[in-house]
Order: sequence, then C-alpha cells, then structure tokens
Amino acid sequence: YGQFIYGRNSKILSPRSDALGEALCVLFGIADEKKQKKVIANIPPYHNNAVWPFVQSYFALAAAKAGNENAVMESIAAIYRPAALWATNKENFVASNGDFAGTQINSSNMLWSLSGSIGLVYKVLFGMQLTENSLRFNPFVPEALKGKRSLSNFKYRKALLDIETNGFGNQIKSFRIDGKLSAPVISSSLKGKHTIEIVLVNYSNSNSNIHSVEHYITVATPAASLQNNVLTWNSVEGAKQFSVLKNGVEVLKTTDTKYTITDKHFAEYQVAAIDHKNISSFASEPVVVYDNVSSKTYEIEKNVAKSDAAYKGYSGSGFVEISKIKNTILSIPIDIIEAGLYTIGFKYANGNGPVNTENKCAIRTLKDGTKVIGTIVLPQRGTDEWSNWGWSNFIHADLTKGKHTLLVSLELANENMNGEINEAMLDYMEVIKL
Repeated sequence: YGQFIYGRNSKILSPRSDALGEALCVLFGIADEKKQKKVIANIPPYHNNAVWPFVQSYFALAAAKAGNENAVMESIAAIYRPAALWATNKENFVASNGDFAGTQINSSNMLWSLSGSIGLVYKVLFGMQLTENSLRFNPFVPEALKGKRSLSNFKYRKALLDIETNGFGNQIKSFRIDGKLSAPVISSSLKGKHTIEIVLVNYSNSNSNIHSVEHYITVATPAASLQNNVLTWNSVEGAKQFSVLKNGVEVLKTTDTKYTITDKHFAEYQVAAIDHKNISSFASEPVVVYDNVSSKTYEIEKNVAKSDAAYKGYSGSGFVEISKIKNTILSIPIDIIEAGLYTIGFKYANGNGPVNTENKCAIRTLKDGTKVIGTIVLPQRGTDEWSNWGWSNFIHADLTKGKHTLLVSLELANENMNGEINEAMLDYMEVIKL
C-alpha cells in the first residue's frame, strides 16, 4: 500500500510504504489473507532510520495475525532490547545502532511505547482478543520463547484470571478453564477467580520471510522553477537521471536539468531524482503552468484589515492574520465569469515551528456560502519564518457563473494537536479554472 498521495491538483503516490499503515491494513482486514502475508514478508522497516516501539507493536500484532514467526520475533526484539538497555520505554531509537541518541525527538517515559510493550504480552504472547461479549485467546509464541509463561490476577470485567501458556507456535492444542477442556473463549458474564491453561502444539514457522535491509538514504528532492517557459531544477548529488512529471504522469527521463514547456494549458510539473539503484526521490513542489485568462488573484487585505506585523515578501498592500481569536471567519467575494471546475489555494506564511516536528499547522474550512467545499491546510514553514510565503493545498470546486462569497472559517473540526496555536498569515487567494 502507498504511504500517501501528495501534490496539489494532480496527486501522485508516495514511492514509500508506511509500517503503521500497513499494519493497520492487516489488522482491520483491508488486506485479504494472501496480501496480509505479503505485506508482513515484504515491507521494509519504518521511516527515517528509526524504530518506534508503538509502531513496531502494531506491526507485531499484524505479523502474528499473518502467521509470520520471524517478523513477530524481530518486532519483540526491536522493542525489548532497547527497553532493557536503557531501562525505560523511550519514544524511539536509531535503527542502525539501537541507541536513543540521535533521534529528532524523544521521551524517556513514553506511554505509547509502554502500552505497546504491554500489548505484546497480552495480545501476542497470551493472544488475548477483546470483543463486545467475550475474551478470546489465540497466542503466538515464537519458538525462541518456548516454555511456560504465566500471568496472574488478570482482571476481566468481574472475573480474576490466572493464565498459563506452555509450548510455542500459534495453534492451540488444549484450552482448559479450571481444569476442564473448553473452547478458547471466556464469556463476559464470567465472575470470580479462575485458572486458564493453554497448551500450544509446538509448531514453528521459522522459515517465514522478513524484509531486512541496510539503512539507505534516498537522494534529495530537486527544487524546480519556471522561467520563460523553461522548467529548470538543480543538480542533485547521487542522481543518475531525473523524471519529469506532468499532472502526475512521467513525460520524460533525462540527465539534463531543464525541460522546455510548449503546452500553455493548465498543468502541473514536478521533477524527481533517480539514483543508481533506480530508487526515486520524492517529487518536487509542483510548478503550475496556466494562462492569465484562466486565473484570478484575490488580495485578502482588500476585504479584511491587514496585519501590522513587519513581515516581508508578500504581494499587494499587506496580509491578514488568522488565529483562534483573530479573523476566525473571513469573507472573500469573488465573481465567476464562466461556470466550471476551479481550483482554489492560498499563499500563506506560518512561522510557528519547524517543518519536521511540532503540531502548529493552521487548518481552516473553506465554504461557498453555507456549502463546505474543502479543508485548507497551512503547515509550519520554519521557526520564525514569517516572511517565507508558500502555497496551501488546493481545493477543487464546481462554481456556477456569477457572484460567490467564499468563507475561510475556523470550525471545531479544524482543531489541531497543539490546541492553542492555530495561526497563519494569508497573503492572497488564487482561483484557477481547470
């Protein structure tokens, strides 16, 4: 499965995969049984040379569901080895050396890492599966961890359970409740103290595949620009050639760093670098080509009082601040000459934090009158980078001929993870006919 789609008007599929997303596809049955096995056997490790215990825990659950013993054991090792070395459940670790030093961010007592660790015991080694009306058991014990394992005083609703497993594998030979053979299910109505004995069939699936790779860094993403109908980009260290994309589709592979555009119809162009292993970088920020007749620019400050902040690089006579207390609703009147499909985006600045961490993305709902047409996303562009102007995402909207009032509104659904800072500066809005 693709990690995500990205771009503006012509979305393309990320050339990467995502371990958490893949695990959830397995756990929630999005992947069928055959694909579940392929996902677990073939997915490479998580991003950025990092082991995230909470992600690896989900992957361990998915590996157990897919019946991949080696992937289960690899995940258990990836979580418990560093926890044992550093005597705490840290947030993440450097994959290539196992150390916590060198990660972008970290916490020494990360609850989701701790929860993942506990989850491996409950949900993998003891195989507990909670349903609405029962507690089911389907343990997965790798052969390397064979033997007896007990869990005392486990509270399940009004019952208190002492649970013991013996053996290895993922197939139950016998299941006893208080010494009596039973199906591996505990009813939610069970009360009092009880003993559970689980014997496994000692089946090993140690020949299952995992995708273990060396740490590898992709070549950098090119920066593309357009001047006089010529698309140009920088040379990239390690790149053997470049892929030129038009509206998300490759139109050329070249070793050059320029491409002449002859078609003046609306289109987006991107460039990706390809290394000697034929591994592609991400595609560059889109460069849009269109004639002036197809587009119209609306300066936000013509409708709302402009900010008095001393930022630079904006167009027109100024820019407008939006936050949780300022301009929570903006009205922008527009006039559509010809009915059709339009794309709408905003030039903005957000200097509330770095591009790779923190949670201060500004989010707004875009409406045509009372009709919601999409969500505007305005991520941070760098700490204190308030004079660094860039584009929001673009939203497609069918607009009828005539006058419209577009609203940029702060709704309850626009809350971000920060909870306090939800702020950006808006320079202008671009409306382009597709």
